[in-house]
Amino acid sequence: MDGNGHGTHVAGIIGAVGNNARGVTGICWNAKIMILRVFDASGSATVADTIEAMDYARQNGAKVINASYSDAQFSQTEHDAIALLNSAGILFITAAGNETTNNDQTPSYPANYDLPNIVAVAATDSSDRLASFSNFGSSTVDVAAPGSFVYSTYMSEVAALTVQDFESGTAGWTLNAPFGRANTGYNSSWSLADSPAGNYAD
Repeated sequence: MDGNGHGTHVAGIIGAVGNNARGVTGICWNAKIMILRVFDASGSATVADTIEAMDYARQNGAKVINASYSDAQFSQTEHDAIALLNSAGILFITAAGNETTNNDQTPSYPANYDLPNIVAVAATDSSDRLASFSNFGSSTVDVAAPGSFVYSTYMSEVAALTVQDFESGTAGWTLNAPFGRANTGYNSSWSLADSPAGNYAD
């Protein structure tokens, strides 16, 4: 069970089946999503947790990994794990971060690891402008995608799947990375969905 809700929301953005009267449609309806819970209900995880999930995904046929989290700390171990994904031909889509900083000057990881398989995604708002909370960087961020007021799936308190727009207080969650991931899904349709680490919005 996704105690935090972010992983369920991300998975819905990527692959919620459309045309079924359920209220929301994902980008890649035929995606096969490998759900791996990394973060706990409070949104906390360790680098070891993220690496364990990456290794599992790599060993079990993942082609694309969605990593909707960021951290200010460089980790050689995490860098090496993502480099191993690159060696296996796995694309790693990650959030640029939600600290309103320029990643060219203040790195945010894993987006700032200099690896060819990383696609760093900034967030846009409903006007298709850079979201007020999003990190950016002309040489370190690859693309921008919708990241606020995004309708998707969510687990309600009564354990029923509902549709949520996250308009009330959670627009700062890293919801842009799944758009980057889903847009690669027409050729490769595996993904790692996760929950965010920490408080992203200012």
